[in-house]
Amino acid sequence: MPKFEFQLRTMIFCVALCSSTLVHASGQLPLPPVDEEYGSHSACVVALDAFHSENLAQIRSKSIAPNGEVSEVRLITDGVRHTARDSATYDATVWYHHGRRRDDLQEMENNNSYVHRLRICEGKIMRTTGEDGYTQSTFGPLPVAANNASQRLDCRVRYEDCSRELAIVEATIASDPELAALRRSIDTRIGDLKSQKGVDAAAAAALDEDEDEDEDEDEDEARYRRSLRRDLYILADSAALTEEDRSDLRGRLSWRLAVLERMSLASDRLTGLWSNASGELEIKHLADGRYSVSANPVDIDFLKWTCELSGEGRLVSGVLTVDLGAGEQLELNLQDGVLHSSHMLRATGSSEFCGASGHGNGVWFSMRPQDTTESGNN
Repeated sequence: MPKFEFQLRTMIFCVALCSSTLVHASGQLPLPPVDEEYGSHSACVVALDAFHSENLAQIRSKSIAPNGEVSEVRLITDGVRHTARDSATYDATVWYHHGRRRDDLQEMENNNSYVHRLRICEGKIMRTTGEDGYTQSTFGPLPVAANNASQRLDCRVRYEDCSRELAIVEATIASDPELAALRRSIDTRIGDLKSQKGVDAAAAAALDEDEDEDEDEDEDEARYRRSLRRDLYILADSAALTEEDRSDLRGRLSWRLAVLERMSLASDRLTGLWSNASGELEIKHLADGRYSVSANPVDIDFLKWTCELSGEGRLVSGVLTVDLGAGEQLELNLQDGVLHSSHMLRATGSSEFCGASGHGNGVWFSMRPQDTTESGNN
């Protein structure tokens, strides 16, 4: 950690948690912009992934010490997002929650501080901005004994929590009028897409909301719905989500509806922007007859990995084979109106351009209106 950032975080911690004269205050200190140059854009993105992994390791579920002190560390982020061919962003806020007994008041005094960092890779330059801050102290009832405290559901730690998290998410959507309306609009749009003229049954099935027993073969909407549980804070004894998490869900469902509104299941050409629940893929036709491809899939369930894939190739017998470098290839095949991708990895079985276990395999859907005046596969 840079010395300046360490000093800044120490100052915030002391102001927020140590000074009894400021327990009702709040504030923030901005971090001056810092630029760092890497060997390439891919190296810059790898550094973003490393920061994300570091933040994931900081997460701590709520715990109560024998002396009654409560601590928790939360991470709020959408992971590394690829905004253009040579541009990627990692926006993350780490919240540190701390509570101490106030026996004089017979209450808990809760203090919260945070570290927000926005890191943007433009080409091989990473710019870091952000701020450190703390919020006003709050007071609440003393917690129950630690062995009776409600534990946070965490699908990343306990597999059995996955279905419980998703059940609570779906119950919340069904009971919230605004969320339920968004879900109905999504269902209607999916139905419209599947019933449009020229849509192949295989393409319709690839988008469907039914979850396959093999998660690697899940339909796209099923994968997206499963990912809604990610980053939500759900206690084991909860029956519904907090208003903060409901607001997060509204944003996610609204974004998904906007994507579906632009989607087509009956594309007859390779070029253009393609999308699925994991990310985007773009194909451009070059003047010499070759094609350039860039794709940025991510692990949608836990954001454990991202990929930064790019290269050029030629279309032979209906298959576009793209040389990614480092002995890797991406094969693209337009079939049944949707795009199928297959990532040929290195001999080591891993990718130079993805985080651990990352890959570019998938089914992609066209994201631009079809122009019937343009010839197929252009």
